[in-house]
Formats: sequence, C-alpha cells, structure tokens
Amino acid sequence: MASQSQYVSAHIHMFALWLPVISRSLLNHQRSPIETCGILLDLIGTALALQGELLNTAPQPKHRQYFSESFFPNITRVEIAAAETLATFSSKVVMLPLSEDEILAETESRMKPYFQLVDRYPHILGPGGVAQQIQIIRDIQEIVALEKRLGVKVGIAAQNKFHTMLVDPVRFSNGTTGTYDRYLVNTALNAEDNRGAVALTKTTDGRYVFVSQFRHATRRVCVENIRGCGDSVEAVTHTLMRELKEEGGGTISGVPKLLGKVDPDSGLTTGGISIYQIVIDSEKSCSKPDRDDVETNIQIHLLTQKQVLEAVLQGYILGEKGDQIPLQDSFTLASLVLEHAHVVSGIKS
Repeated sequence: MASQSQYVSAHIHMFALWLPVISRSLLNHQRSPIETCGILLDLIGTALALQGELLNTAPQPKHRQYFSESFFPNITRVEIAAAETLATFSSKVVMLPLSEDEILAETESRMKPYFQLVDRYPHILGPGGVAQQIQIIRDIQEIVALEKRLGVKVGIAAQNKFHTMLVDPVRFSNGTTGTYDRYLVNTALNAEDNRGAVALTKTTDGRYVFVSQFRHATRRVCVENIRGCGDSVEAVTHTLMRELKEEGGGTISGVPKLLGKVDPDSGLTTGGISIYQIVIDSEKSCSKPDRDDVETNIQIHLLTQKQVLEAVLQGYILGEKGDQIPLQDSFTLASLVLEHAHVVSGIKS
C-alpha cells in the first residue's frame, strides 16, 4: 500500500497541476464566483480520485476503495459519501476558461439579436451616433475588452412579452467607453405605436379624480392619474376609455382633450406618453369600476382644486384613516402642469 508521504506528494502534485487553471479562471473573469468555487471543489475531488488510481488503491469503482476506513482510519461515513459524490461528478462540473477565439465567437453570437433590434428601430433606438454624442460600439473585439474590463455582459439583458432591458456598449463624448442601460416598452417601438395614455380626469362640477394603489416598483401605495398601456394596434383614445372603465368606472362627458406628451425618464426609457384631459359625469362618476383581480386594491379620491394644489406642495394626500398617501407620480404632476399651461396660454383643443 502507498505510504502517507506518497499520498501527500501526489496530492500536492495534482493540486499544483490545476492551480494555474483556477488562477486563469479568476483573472479572466470568464466564470462567476459560484462557478469558480465549484471548479475549485471539483478539482480537489478529481485530484483525490486520480490519486487513488496513481497509487493503485482504487479498483472499480475507482474511488470507493480509496475513500475507505482502512485507508483513512478516522474518516466518517458522511465524509466518505461526500468525497464519493464529489469525485463522481468531477467530469461533469469542471469547465475550463474559454479561449480568445471562443470568447469572440460567443460574444458575436450573443450580440447579434441586440444589433438586429437596434437596426430595426433606428428612429427610437438611435443610430450609431456621431462625434460629441454617445455612440454605440459595434466592434466585437472592443466589446469583449469592455466586458472584461467592467466585468459585465452587454446587449439584451432581459426580455419578456412587455419589456426589454438593454445594456448598451457605448463610447462617450470624451472618448471613454462604458455601458448605458435602456428600458424599452415592446408595444411602443414603432413611431406610430400607442405608448399608453394618462387621463387627467375631472368631474363636471370641477373636482379631480385620482386613484391610489400599491406600486411594486416603489413598494408603497401611490396617488396618481388613471393611466395604462395600450396594445401596439390600439388607438390611444380607446386605451383611455378602457382604463377609465377599469379603474374609475366613470361615464365620459364630451371629447378627450390632448394636453401634450411626456417622456417618463429620458435617461432610461424610450418614447413619450400622451396626456389627455377627460371630463366625466359627476352623478355617475366612479360608480361601477370594471377591475380585474390585480386591481382590486385601487381606491378613488375626489379632490377640489385647492386640495390638489395643497397636496402637490405637501407631496401627499390624506387617506380615509388620516394616513399620508404620496402624490409624487411624475405623470400626474406633469398633467397638472400641462393643464395649467393650457389655461394660462388660452390654448384650445
């Protein structure tokens, strides 16, 4: 049987052979910390299994006799099971760092859908850019270098039926390179698409109609105008009618008036949303909302103009129980500004 000194020598030898691989994986940032730890643990198991072969202590199955009480008198059965499992999966877990050619090929393949998306909607996603503007980098080698330097992946970061999240590889106006995140609404990528609508809703007796509901993004209940997203083929006015029925339940009196359009966040999202002023019948206002299960927590608030102005300055309205409900929604504040601008300037629809 092999001596303890032979065992120690073989262990050191095997670990030394794999140490450069582990170092390359860490330095090249081609594996996540979890993957790197998995590689380290797996290589230790592989080294133990291979030592059993080198020292002629492991006939079929190769690692079972090696991990035995006779070879290690103080080893527990739990440790034996763990070592056997680690060695068994060694050939399936070990992943060597990609070569430069493999990295280039993987990056080019991953970036292809991103470039197709940008090229398909140049009016909203923008061309490559010119001097003094933020330019989109298209050179694959430059993208690989950027990802390695920053430790991030660029291109399409996430995508579902409704939204797409982009991490753009860019060159800024001062010549430095980096990334820029953008959030897209999938139903509003064409110039003529319906990007949704906001309804600054008032009753015929002059009161403002707001709704409050829990918003996941802010993790709190917020006061805001009735609003919603439309399908790409749905008319904006139809979106307004549908959302008013779903959230407010009012009956429209007259024709909706377009107040203007607003970019929600020009540093993050694309496209603008239309803001309309709608007047509803006071006697039938908010009588029978047609809400789905997700919108059952919506509450309706009727405020006078004086109450609205006070709420804007305070940043909240008072709920039925005297609780402060934030009134800080950008669409809602923008709609009030647009309405005031129309009144002051005398603009008519």
